[in-house]
Amino acid sequence: MEPLSKECFADQYNCKYPIHTKEAAYNSFKEYCNEKGTISDVLRDEIEANFTKAASFHEIELVEPVIKEASREMHTLAEAGAYEGISMPVIASVEEIEQGRDYLIEKRASMSCKSLREGAKYVLWAASNSKTDLNTPEMRKIASIAGVGVGDKEEILEQFDKRATLIELPVEYQTGFWQFSRDLHAISDEDFYKESTLTKICDTMDEIDRMYGLNEHYGQRMGDSVLMAPEQVCFGQNIDDLTKEAADMLHVPSIDAVLSKKAVLERKNAINGFFNEYFGASEAENDEKLLEKVASLDENTANALLNALGEE
Repeated sequence: MEPLSKECFADQYNCKYPIHTKEAAYNSFKEYCNEKGTISDVLRDEIEANFTKAASFHEIELVEPVIKEASREMHTLAEAGAYEGISMPVIASVEEIEQGRDYLIEKRASMSCKSLREGAKYVLWAASNSKTDLNTPEMRKIASIAGVGVGDKEEILEQFDKRATLIELPVEYQTGFWQFSRDLHAISDEDFYKESTLTKICDTMDEIDRMYGLNEHYGQRMGDSVLMAPEQVCFGQNIDDLTKEAADMLHVPSIDAVLSKKAVLERKNAINGFFNEYFGASEAENDEKLLEKVASLDENTANALLNALGEE
C-alpha cells in the first residue's frame, strides 16, 4: 500500500491528521480539537484551512466540540502541605465549566484563596478554550480567586494596613506584619505588581480575615472605608486583562497543570538544557516548539522537568 502524500494530511508539515476520506477527516478533526492547544498559531491556521478545504470537498461539516474530551476521574487541586483542598472532575463541557465555577464560588465562603487558586486557574483555562463569556460577574470572581488581573496599588496598601487597625494582632505577629507593610510601601511599582508579591499580599490578608472573622464583613463599611475581599482588591481586572492572562495559560494534560507561557519561555535555556540531558536533543527548540513540547510531555517527564526547574 502506497503511503499517503503530504497533501492528504491537514498538517502537511508533520504528515498528521489524514483527510483523504470522510471518515478520516472526521476522526482527524476530533483528534486535532483535543490537541490544538499544543500547536503554534501559524501551524494551527494552516491545519484549519486544510480541514475547511477537506470539509468542502467531502461535503461534510466539521464542528469543533465545546472543549477537548477528558476523562471524568477525580483530581485533587491543592498545594502540597496545605491543610485543606478541593476535589473536582476534569472539565469537558460548558455545563461542567459552570458547575466548577459555581462550586468554587460556593467554597470560597469557607475556604482560603490559596487552597482554591489552582482549581480556579483550571476553570478559567477551560472557559477560555471553550469561548465561554469571561465578562460576567461569576467569571470575574473565578479570575480573582485564580490571581488573574491587577489591583490599584494605593487601594491594596490601604486595605492591607486596614486589617491591623480592625483587630489586635498578637505581639509576635505585629512586627512581621508592619515590616511587610513598610516593605510594600517602599518597593518599586514593578516589584509591587509582580504576581508573587500580589499573591503574598492576598494570602496574608486572607489568613488574617479568616482567623479573626473579618471575612464575614466583606462589603460592609468598617472604619473609614468598605472592607473588601483580598482577591477583589488585589486582582481587580478588566476584560482585556482577563483575556490576556487566560491566553498566557499553557495546559499540560498529563499532570493536569496550568503553566504560564511567559514563565516557561523565561526559563527556556534551562528547559532546553533539560531536553538535551533527558532526550539527547542537540538543538534548542524555538519558542513555539518549546511550548508544544512542554504541553505534550508525559506524566513522568513533566514532573521531572518541574522538579529540575524547582532546583535551579
